[in-house]
Amino acid sequence: MADQPDTFAMLEVALVNIRSCANVGNILRTAKSFNFTHIHLIGTTPDIDRKEVLKASLGGESIPSSRYVTWKQFLTQNKTATIIGLETGGQKIQDYAPPKKEKVIIALGNERSGLGNEEKATCDYILSIIHNRALINSLNVSSAFAIAANYFYTQLSD
Repeated sequence: MADQPDTFAMLEVALVNIRSCANVGNILRTAKSFNFTHIHLIGTTPDIDRKEVLKASLGGESIPSSRYVTWKQFLTQNKTATIIGLETGGQKIQDYAPPKKEKVIIALGNERSGLGNEEKATCDYILSIIHNRALINSLNVSSAFAIAANYFYTQLSD
């Protein structure tokens, strides 16, 4: 497996109304470790330069980022991307084959409510991490992203 395959120039993550600075920092750190190349901060998501985010990101803040006030603004600037929502109730992530030559953005929603109806309706795919929902309804957003990032990394590394 190659350390930095060319296909990773296309992997990005969008954080939609994430509330926790610790979650944002953890997502940045994970994104960096799996060769994600851009971070999209949308709505109320804390800025990368906040002290609380930097405490958890440990170098992940070096990934280039963009700020958007609304989801619509984000969509307008990323028309050619395949947008994948990570959400409960979607297609099993292991049943999805990521495109190797397209710009892919994984969208993550608010810790409590996930992605909103508008976001889900405009995603190209909704993928889910399968877990024992009888024990707990959903995973922490940064933990779910780590699982998804690893999946995309292993699928795109050949």
